[in-house]
Amino acid sequence: MRMRLAFVSLVAALFLPLAASAAAPSCDAPVAPGTHARAASGVEEAVDTVCLGEYLRSPGHAGVVYVADGFKARAFVSDVQFFTYEPDFRHVRLVSDATIESLGAGDPMLPKAGSVLVQVPGAAAVYALVANPAKPLYPMARHLPSERVAKAVFGNHWDELIVEITAGQLALLTPGASVTLQEALPREALLSLPVLTRQMTAFLTSFAWAGYKPRLSLAP
Repeated sequence: MRMRLAFVSLVAALFLPLAASAAAPSCDAPVAPGTHARAASGVEEAVDTVCLGEYLRSPGHAGVVYVADGFKARAFVSDVQFFTYEPDFRHVRLVSDATIESLGAGDPMLPKAGSVLVQVPGAAAVYALVANPAKPLYPMARHLPSERVAKAVFGNHWDELIVEITAGQLALLTPGASVTLQEALPREALLSLPVLTRQMTAFLTSFAWAGYKPRLSLAP
């Protein structure tokens, strides 16, 4: 019996490190941490460790970037859009400019599925963002064909749920079928623009001391 227990313990010891390493986040950035690189500002800086799924900011770059697969830096084109993912800046890490610039540029981040309605400035079309399991960071865009449909599905104050996106962002969204009058799309996670704006303004004020450069309007 003791031999059997010892054997089981040995097998467990062999597999535990493998399980731990499988659960650990990948932090193998394209440029080795500690490497000194010259940033666009002309200053030579050390490159920091970067992990997939992190939110990063740096002194010389406005806004926040998300580290996506392939260690691509996906920038939030406005801080309002960042707040569709996080309620504050608690998980945003400050790194050197050289670190941000060592990452390849990815697609701009898109507002979180189910959080807001979206519209390109100057265009009439408004879209609901629906989860896209095949590509979670690329929501499905479903057109709201009329104000009647918008009110029926999202309530009388549906227009307060609209957040502006760029034409380039719209092109990245996965096209879906138009929303119908009989549908009941999830509404519990929706965030209104007035609430998002107040939330953003409060945290940007407290973050100003740290040298954060906000993106208050859509980035070009």
